[in-house]
Amino acid sequence: MRPTHRLVTYDLSTLTNRFRGKSFCGAKTFASEVGRTLRLLGAIISQNARTTDTAKSPTTIAALQEAVFPLSDPELASNGQAVSSVWIMDNDSRTDINRTMAVSSAWNGTEWSQPQTINDDGTADFHPQLLLSADDAMLCAWEDQKIVLNDSDDFETMVANMEISVARYNPGSGQWEGAQRLTDNNYLDRSPAISGSGGQNDEALLTWISNESNDLIGSSATPNTLRFSRFDGQTWATPDTAIEIPYPLIKYDTIFESSSGKGLVVMSLDIDDDLSTIADRQLFTLTYQNGSWGSLTQLTTDDLPDDNPQLALDPSGNVVLVWLKDSELSSLSATSFTLPEMTERQIILSDESGYSN
Repeated sequence: MRPTHRLVTYDLSTLTNRFRGKSFCGAKTFASEVGRTLRLLGAIISQNARTTDTAKSPTTIAALQEAVFPLSDPELASNGQAVSSVWIMDNDSRTDINRTMAVSSAWNGTEWSQPQTINDDGTADFHPQLLLSADDAMLCAWEDQKIVLNDSDDFETMVANMEISVARYNPGSGQWEGAQRLTDNNYLDRSPAISGSGGQNDEALLTWISNESNDLIGSSATPNTLRFSRFDGQTWATPDTAIEIPYPLIKYDTIFESSSGKGLVVMSLDIDDDLSTIADRQLFTLTYQNGSWGSLTQLTTDDLPDDNPQLALDPSGNVVLVWLKDSELSSLSATSFTLPEMTERQIILSDESGYSN
C-alpha cells in the first residue's frame, strides 16, 4: 500500500505578526531535499499525520492537502498582513515522470484556499519560491522541465532540460498570469531564489544557478554560474551573469531591498573541491547594487564547516544572516548590506550533538 502523505499546516492566527515586515526568500540545491526549517514556520511535510499533542503545541494542526508528493517542498511568504504558500503537488492525471506540479494557496486568517495551479503546462515542476507584495500580488519562480518527459528518459535528460520559470499572481483577477521561462538552453538551471521588500512597487530580484556541464554541485573544473534577472513591477529583465563560482556550491540564499536597489548573496562553498570533507565549507558573500555585482568575498576562514546560510530583513530593515557553524546555530546582523567581521557573530544555540542543516 502506498504511504499516506499529507501537507500539514499550523493554525496561523498568530503567525502574521511573526512575519510582519520581513522579506522571505531563499533556495536550496537541486541535489538536496533538505527542508529549510528556519523558513517554514507554518508548514511541514508529515507522514501519517494523525494527532497533535495540544499540551506540547498550542496550535492546531490540519491537513492542507491529502496524498501529496512526498517531497512537496512547501514555501511560505508574507507581506506583514497576509500569508501564502506554494508547494509541489502530485498530479496523478500525468505520467509518473511528469506529475510534479507547482500550486499555491492563501491563508485568510481562518482557512487556506483551495490549491491553485501556477502553470499547468504538462511538464514537471520543482522547488517553487514565493514573494508576496503589499497589494497581495505574488511572484513565483520554480525549476521547470521544458519538455514533457518520456518515462524511459534518464536523469541526465531531466537535468539538461531543467529551466527557470516565473509567473505573477494578479489579486484582481485571482489568477496566475504571465508564466514564462527565463532560460531556454541545454544545460542545468536550478535553485531559484526570489527576494524583494514586499512593497507596493512589486520589484524583485531573482537569482539561480546554471551549470553548462550539468554538474549538480559544480567544481573548479565544471564551475557553476550565478545568474539573475530583475523584475521592475511589469516585466522581467533579460537574464544576465552575476559571477562564476570557483568551488562546489553547497547552499546559498539571496536578499534584496527594492527601495534601495541593494542585494546580498551568501554562499556555502566547498573550497577544497572534495565533498567527502566538510571542515573546508566556508561562507562567501556577493553584494548587488542596481544591476552591478561586487566581487566574491570570503566571510569565514576557520576549520569548521559553515553551511546553510539564510537571509532576511528584520522589521527595521537590517540584514540578518543565520547559518550553521559546526554545532552552533549562528547569526550576524548589519544595518547595511555589508556584513561585519566574524568577531560580531552571535551564537543562537549550541549543541555538541549537532544540528540538521
